[in-house]
Amino acid sequence: MKPWIKYLCIAILILLVSSLTYGYQKFSPLINTGTGMVAHQICSCLYVSKRELRSCLDDRWPNMQSIGAEPIQLDGLPAVKANGFIAIRTASYEAGFGCTLQD
Repeated sequence: MKPWIKYLCIAILILLVSSLTYGYQKFSPLINTGTGMVAHQICSCLYVSKRELRSCLDDRWPNMQSIGAEPIQLDGLPAVKANGFIAIRTASYEAGFGCTLQD
């Protein structure tokens, strides 16, 4: 194997790892924000507006259709867990106060 091919492979690997690291640092806050928004929106739709889950899922913005959401129980309160690509956010409902994102 020629030595320049070995160095080219190492350079490509370094470029790939650095690109993935940069992309994660740049887009992670956006993904967390979008996932939290979906959790809060679906929670409000289900428990404040008292609509069906299917109807609430249809209300998501087109670019957020890939973020799934499911109703759960959190500390005895109704809640919604949203699963994004690399983030999971939860919004719980408390009567009289509405839905709140959890940390």
